[in-house]
Amino acid sequence: MGVLSAGGHPFDVNFLQAHKPLRHASPAVRKGGAILYFAECEEGVGSAPLEAALRRGRADLLKHAYKLYDLNNQTAVSLLDLSSRFEIGVVTKTDAEFLGTCGVKPCAEPDAFLADIVGRRRALAIAVIEEGHNFLPETAPGGGA
Repeated sequence: MGVLSAGGHPFDVNFLQAHKPLRHASPAVRKGGAILYFAECEEGVGSAPLEAALRRGRADLLKHAYKLYDLNNQTAVSLLDLSSRFEIGVVTKTDAEFLGTCGVKPCAEPDAFLADIVGRRRALAIAVIEEGHNFLPETAPGGGA
C-alpha cells in the first residue's frame, strides 16, 4: 500500500503532469496493492488528446497506440497499465468521469479509503511518498521493489 503526493505545483498542475510521479512511485507498491494519490490538478486533464485517447477504451487504445506513436497515447497506455495493476484512489479536482476512463477512483474521503484498504487487504506496511516527482525506487534485479 502506498500514500503518494505528486509534490505540489507544478508537478500536479494537471493530470497529464500528475501521471509522472504516479508512474515513478508505482514500483514501491506490490502488484495488486493500493495507492492513495494526492494530486490537485487545478487545470483538469491538461490535454484534450490524452482525454480522447482514454475515451477510446482499453482495446481500441492499444491498437491505435501501437499504430500511431504519440506522447498522449503513451501516457494513456501507462495510466491504464497502472490502474490494471493497482487500486488507485485519487484526491483531486479532476473530473470524476475522466478518472473513470483511467480506471482510477475519485477519493473524497482519504481516511475512509485508507481504512477500507487496510481492512480489506490487511496491509502490513504503508509506503508514504511525499514528493513523488523526486522519487525513484531502487529495484531488485529482475524487477520488483
